[in-house]
Amino acid sequence: MKIVHVSDLHFGEELVHGKVEKAVKQINQLEPDLVVLTGDITCWRTHSEMRNAYEALSNLQPEVIAVPENHDARNIGYEYFELYFGKTKKYIKTDSCIIVAADSTQPDLDEGYLGLEQREWGSGKSQR
Repeated sequence: MKIVHVSDLHFGEELVHGKVEKAVKQINQLEPDLVVLTGDITCWRTHSEMRNAYEALSNLQPEVIAVPENHDARNIGYEYFELYFGKTKKYIKTDSCIIVAADSTQPDLDEGYLGLEQREWGSGKSQR
């Protein structure tokens, strides 16, 4: 399984869409099975940042898993995240691997934490 990992795009800062479009094109040329976006997709977790990120990344051809980080989840940013990128906990099992994407964000804090519920969920003890 070929996986591409992308992190810390920070839409909302002085990000030039041409750079993201170029990256999407390069990722598609690699023909991965999966793209994993790990957090800080936005800078200020606004609706427009999340929508812009989603639109810029919508041309990715493989399946995409996105997990929020602190920049994405503050205030009501987690609602925008789920609107565009889906649930914040994901579990994918293939013939060759298991991918557990767990959300460690805490409301309005920079620090992350994986509590017992998520650790059990990620281990397969409590699949939902």
